[in-house]
Amino acid sequence: MSIILQIRNRFFIAGIFFLHGFLLSAQHLTLTLDKDTIGFSETVVLRLTGEAKDISNFAELPQPDGVMVISRTNNYSQIANSNKIKFTQTFTLSPYKVGTFSIGPAWVQSGSNRIFSNKIKLVVKSGNPTSMANEIFMRCEPDKKKVVMGEQIALSIRIYSRVGAWPGEDRPLAKSFNGFWYHEGSTSESYKDSAVLINGLMYVGKTIYKEFVFPNTTGKLKIPAYDYACFVKQNPFPTGDPMVDDIMGIQIPVQLVSPEIPIEVNELPSTNKPKSFMGDVGKFALSASIDKADVKANDAIKLTVTISGTGNINFIQLPKINFPEGIENYPPSSTDTTQISKEGIEGQKTFTVVLIPKKEGSFSIPGITYSYFDPKKKEYVTIETPAFAIHVAPADPSKDVSESNLPQSFLEGKTNGKSILRILLIIVPTLLLLTLFYYQKRKKIKENDLLEVEKSNEEIVDDLIPVQKEKPEILMMISTAESHFINGKTQLGVAQLYETLLAAVLYKTELTREEASIQQIKYRLEIKKTDSEMLIEIVTLLDELNLLRYTSWNPERSNIDEKLTKARFLSTNLCI
Repeated sequence: MSIILQIRNRFFIAGIFFLHGFLLSAQHLTLTLDKDTIGFSETVVLRLTGEAKDISNFAELPQPDGVMVISRTNNYSQIANSNKIKFTQTFTLSPYKVGTFSIGPAWVQSGSNRIFSNKIKLVVKSGNPTSMANEIFMRCEPDKKKVVMGEQIALSIRIYSRVGAWPGEDRPLAKSFNGFWYHEGSTSESYKDSAVLINGLMYVGKTIYKEFVFPNTTGKLKIPAYDYACFVKQNPFPTGDPMVDDIMGIQIPVQLVSPEIPIEVNELPSTNKPKSFMGDVGKFALSASIDKADVKANDAIKLTVTISGTGNINFIQLPKINFPEGIENYPPSSTDTTQISKEGIEGQKTFTVVLIPKKEGSFSIPGITYSYFDPKKKEYVTIETPAFAIHVAPADPSKDVSESNLPQSFLEGKTNGKSILRILLIIVPTLLLLTLFYYQKRKKIKENDLLEVEKSNEEIVDDLIPVQKEKPEILMMISTAESHFINGKTQLGVAQLYETLLAAVLYKTELTREEASIQQIKYRLEIKKTDSEMLIEIVTLLDELNLLRYTSWNPERSNIDEKLTKARFLSTNLCI
């Protein structure tokens, strides 16, 4: 009998659970979307339908990531002859970023139980950058869309809004520039708002950032899309009353994306192109000066050349100068400054050349000729400086030639003994280095000769025949490196830059590739009287490029531009 009672109790309990589950299953919530994939500018309707009894609240929908609720409606009705409520709630969603997002579950309170809906996925694809149904969007507006290679293009990034908008990130960022040199703008600059009528709607237009590019190739190029995150004020549950919606409004994040902009880049005209033209495009002025015109032989003269104006200041090179025989010149050093004006990037680049007249007499430093292309006039412009007359008196017999070129700190001794001691401190280490270099070179020659005897028993010669080096094609090699970077082949671009600079160094130092250790390069460049700052830059850049050839390097545009500029400048000056 007890067994029968136990079985009956178990069936009774199971029946209660079954009935409870059945009653709960009769109460349900379902989430559906009118479409599961939308574009960035589109809206989507989310519906929540269900039946439940003893409902004590509207359905709650957790704030989904990637989209915002811009409107909602509620429709509840009593089911006849039942204590159940049938309801439908709709939510209009607008995306503020691209991706795949999970929405739900929603829930309602039914008596002491909470009923949950299903989850649902929404895919937001990139497309028209406008979000919030044309309430706010962003554009990149170039000041010109048809240019010649090297011409400056000012890019204004503007937001057009019909709702209150607040800045988010510091500035909008472009994805990547292919075929352009790039110059950042100023984040501290402020611009005035303006009212603009677009497609029959009035917008407030605001420039939030300006930057500049210079095309370095021809053809049909594109200004890439810009990304920018900002905030707009909006009532998640709009009432239709502007005052109430403004009071209830909250800041909602919005991701803006501008469309790509086509740019047509033409070749520079070939007619009337002067021989002194080196590729600069813009509007420039030229000046030059010397610090003294009357000197003694072996005294230094400083020639200063300044090119100023509007254009790609950083890439300006020193025009070629044919110095007269008897005037020794050293590799130039340069400094540049740029600023942003209403005309774009403007500034100046100053070159300093040290000249040493080696004999007495009267000399003329020829006028400097500089040519550029003026895109407004659509013609080449050539400007010149006057020549400089220099009068060189005989060298001071109390000074040795080498002494006159030493730093002033070595010439401040009050006795000849102190001066001689300082000079010896320079000359003796130099002689020791020369002796060591000669010994190492002779040792290497003998070792190579012994290897050749063991291999082929050929006749040995005591002295190596000097390698006749041709002047490397620096501009062509730099152009190849630029092409690799433009096509995204960063490692090839780095390797080409290294080979370019190394070729220039070997040409200058007369070293072979096998002999070109960092120590030998520094030593030979010192013998060639290379400027100390320039020597450090050469060795440092060689070392950096050599390392980057064998590492994974994901550079920013500014890093590529910096290394290209340095390699071009150093290689060109080494081959002068």
